[in-house]
Amino acid sequence: MRILTFFLVLLFLFPVAAAKADVYVWKDPESGMTMSYPDTWQKVSNQDPDTVITVLAPTASDEAMCKVRVSPDARYVIFPPRYSSAVQKVAYSSDFWKEYLYGQYTDVMIHQVKDQAGLGRGFASYMLSTYTTQGEDAALKTSIGFATLYYDNAYVLECSALAGAFENWLGMFQSIAKSVDFEKAHHELVIGNFEDFLN
Repeated sequence: MRILTFFLVLLFLFPVAAAKADVYVWKDPESGMTMSYPDTWQKVSNQDPDTVITVLAPTASDEAMCKVRVSPDARYVIFPPRYSSAVQKVAYSSDFWKEYLYGQYTDVMIHQVKDQAGLGRGFASYMLSTYTTQGEDAALKTSIGFATLYYDNAYVLECSALAGAFENWLGMFQSIAKSVDFEKAHHELVIGNFEDFLN
């Protein structure tokens, strides 16, 4: 009984701190894509049919947010993985971003589009732009985006904030982009794990 009392006294004197995560790891049940974001951010309803996740930063006044759109694209699955970089430059580069941005926003200014970026396991293009959102709460925002084609899905990550606050969130946006990963679709070796019987 004394031992039990001793442990109860210790428990009250030195309470165990509640476990707290710094990030939340989210997984898309359809594509298997994963993404991490701070646990202080809030997951909200998606605005578009192909948007699989939308998260908002806790500082509502900056309107900082990230969203991921996933759409099937099997046009290039016939090409071996070694052509992935070339396919990205053809299908998901400058022309793609023009169509993507001008189709959703007004007063679009594309500051930069670069190939040779990456998102998850795919080759990606990188975009930096400023635009005005549509609707009653229209606002001038600056955004970065990454677009890639990995196997038979196109993935587009866009993170944005009010133009005046964008620099404050750029580091976090880049951190979220780095956390994105896809389920492995290609083996590193052309013949996989099978013994090469041809040689």
